[in-house]
Amino acid sequence: MSKSNHLSKTNHEKNAISLWREPSYRCYPQWICTKWRIVCLVFTLILCFTISAEAGMVYGHLYGAEGYFQPSDTFTLTDEKGNRFSVTTDENKGYSITIPPRIYKVEFKKGGAVWEAWIQSLPDAVGQDIYLQKVR
Repeated sequence: MSKSNHLSKTNHEKNAISLWREPSYRCYPQWICTKWRIVCLVFTLILCFTISAEAGMVYGHLYGAEGYFQPSDTFTLTDEKGNRFSVTTDENKGYSITIPPRIYKVEFKKGGAVWEAWIQSLPDAVGQDIYLQKVR
């Protein structure tokens, strides 16, 4: 094999290189697409961590208001800023909600009666059973 033949590319290699350089459906070079994919992935991860740092899950069961509170009933959480969240329990009077870390007043109204309790949401998930007490 001569030295010039050894240094020249084979037909297969030439075809592979020419196919790589031919325009495709993309209007940008591959490295730009890869760069934007990485930027989008990093942005998504930052957004996810930001949201999870500003809200925490509170879960547990609701007790009290016997004879009034039934599975699948709804109670209200209200924070000191007046933000209200409605929570519906499952068939076992269990609940879970993701809310900003604060102290919340729990209120359940039915048949003219009102029951209240207090819970606190933290940045991490926390289990808190709610024990309602009748106020009127």
